[in-house]
Amino acid sequence: MDINSLYHKARTIRLFTKEEVSQDAFHTNLKNVRVASNATNRQTLRYIVIKNPELVSAINNSVIYASLLPQKSNSPQLDQFPPYYIGIVQTQPSAISDIDTGIAADVIKISAASMNLGTCIMASFKNLDSLLHIKEKERLRLIIALGHPAHQSHIVEYKDDFRYYKDEHDDYYVPKKPLDDIITFL
Repeated sequence: MDINSLYHKARTIRLFTKEEVSQDAFHTNLKNVRVASNATNRQTLRYIVIKNPELVSAINNSVIYASLLPQKSNSPQLDQFPPYYIGIVQTQPSAISDIDTGIAADVIKISAASMNLGTCIMASFKNLDSLLHIKEKERLRLIIALGHPAHQSHIVEYKDDFRYYKDEHDDYYVPKKPLDDIITFL
């Protein structure tokens, strides 16, 4: 699959099956993120792969899914939560490490999509530092849900409202502005 198709395929997934993700898929994904660009090559991020079902369950209760949807329809049902998470930890938090974190999250998302896996990148969570053994000077910056998708996510034309929505099959529709609205050539 070419890179353009891959970026269109790599949509946010919020509902997952319980199908296992292979150890090879985790290794491939993290090998890709290990070689990603980062500021001054300082490599100040570390990654926590959460596979333990008890920890996954605790994270499920700590993250906020789809905050733009009505409260009762924004969270997965018990059997639709992701089976795994990847935490991105900043060992030297700074504005630059926020940029590195965004790059790393994108690499994880695209690598996962290339293996027909889905992700949901989340910055809204609470009380995970002690659970995941985050050291005092570190910062858990993002949690990425990972697994096999149980729904689809589609790009639709933006029409004065950026809020995404879902249909009766739990498929998501995400408005994106036209290219002419976001680019200026000088």
